[in-house]
Amino acid sequence: MARSVHRQRRGHDTRSAAGIAVSYHQKNQLFHNEAGSSFRETTSEAGPAFELSEVSRGAAFGDIDNDGDIDIVVTNNNGPVRLLLNQTGSRRHWLEVRLQATKSKDAIGARIAV
Repeated sequence: MARSVHRQRRGHDTRSAAGIAVSYHQKNQLFHNEAGSSFRETTSEAGPAFELSEVSRGAAFGDIDNDGDIDIVVTNNNGPVRLLLNQTGSRRHWLEVRLQATKSKDAIGARIAV
């Protein structure tokens, strides 16, 4: 009887190294935080990037397009990096501050009073 080669290492299944076809693709998903009490899946409302099946491994969050809302950059194994721009419209107040250095090339240690 042949022994099955199936081991877990660093979060990855090693069956593909043994010649067994394995797909790690999963449908992309997006969830909305419902005031800290639960999460509601909003994938169907999120646009075409969430109709894809990919091997996503990392994400970074920030205001990429400088419009006051949070955007997402997602990395994929053997695939493209995806920039997901939040186009829902900012519903929060925000303030942009541009610091200019006077004595050094960076504004490190600057103080802002509002």
